[in-house]
Amino acid sequence: MRENVYKWTAIKRLTFSLLIVSIYILGSNLAFPGISTQFYINLLHNSPGLSLAFGATGLSLEHISLFTIGLSPWMSTLILWQVLSVTKIITSENLTIAQSYRIKFILCLFLGIIQSLGILSQVSFIDNHSTTYVVSIVLILIAGMCIIIWLGNMNVQYGVGGSTLLIMINIIKNLSHSIVNTHILTLFYSENIFVKVVTLFFIFFILFIIFRFFQGERRLPLVHVMLDGKYASQSYLPISINLAGGMPFMYAFSIMLFPQYIVSLMGQLIDTKDLYNQLLIDHALGGTLLIVIIILLTYGFSYINIDYKTLADNFKKSGDYFVNVYPGKNTERYIFHRTTEVATVVAIFNSLTIGLPLVFAGLMNQKTDVVYLIPTIIMIMLLMQGICTQFHQTYYRNSYQTFLKD
Repeated sequence: MRENVYKWTAIKRLTFSLLIVSIYILGSNLAFPGISTQFYINLLHNSPGLSLAFGATGLSLEHISLFTIGLSPWMSTLILWQVLSVTKIITSENLTIAQSYRIKFILCLFLGIIQSLGILSQVSFIDNHSTTYVVSIVLILIAGMCIIIWLGNMNVQYGVGGSTLLIMINIIKNLSHSIVNTHILTLFYSENIFVKVVTLFFIFFILFIIFRFFQGERRLPLVHVMLDGKYASQSYLPISINLAGGMPFMYAFSIMLFPQYIVSLMGQLIDTKDLYNQLLIDHALGGTLLIVIIILLTYGFSYINIDYKTLADNFKKSGDYFVNVYPGKNTERYIFHRTTEVATVVAIFNSLTIGLPLVFAGLMNQKTDVVYLIPTIIMIMLLMQGICTQFHQTYYRNSYQTFLKD
């Protein structure tokens, strides 16, 4: 009976998430009349990598809609909050949950206004527009951002995947547009059947290798004082290869877009066209900054997901230990170094995942959109893996067999 309860709970959460997705898609198609986004359409055509960046932050610039600015301001706020907390500029430990959320929300509103103004500075209005009209559009965009944050929070409580689900849907939507409107489909128009087969095999092989890589984990042998026999010898602390998941990509793209918005606003006063172009991710400066940010975020999210200080303290209290490692600070340093080693491998892998397409994009010129297909699918796979894991944890919660026999 209890097994069925958990399964029905998982199905209810999945159904609720589908409702959230429906609302998100509906809001994304509520376009404002009289606003032309031809600048962004041309930009996406000339810089296909931006489609990946926009999708990873929830941006939708084919038209200006209620949910155009997506979750980018909120994601940037969370990163900024972590920086402020680590540097002790804000002592988050002395704040209640409500106070912390209120401050983060105010920061998000500020960043949302900057992003809205930056986006509107590059669009053209079909009719003459007044300042009041622009302000009203900004307020509506900010309201849409607040709705998306609320939808994400509701999905955390009653659905599956949280805000990540909305990001994944936006990436899939942008990918479908890229496939239809770019050179990707031309790969399969070739009359040579061998070219088609080799292309498909290569794509699926690379994706399979990457997927298997992220499913791996490093196991640190651990001595549990409460276990004996064969179970004691099989005890370990797992450090997943996919510690950070798709978070470094999502947040890195969000951080990269804000300098572009600021430069766009400065363009109303001075000529910043060259600087704006250099900040695009398919240019040397923008691509280098993106890779550096991805590497730093990979380390950051790895240390957040493996709280080595708390683990070391818990092991000391329970009496569990690693062989040849003293409890306390030595255990803390041991877990930290092992986590750093895993994070370093993943950081190199993530930087290559984005860096290689950027290099090939500079060499292929006319078909740069093709090289972003694999990293886009990788992001979808990573996000989907996390969502599926969360669903399975609820669905199969009471389906495990007893491993300790009477």
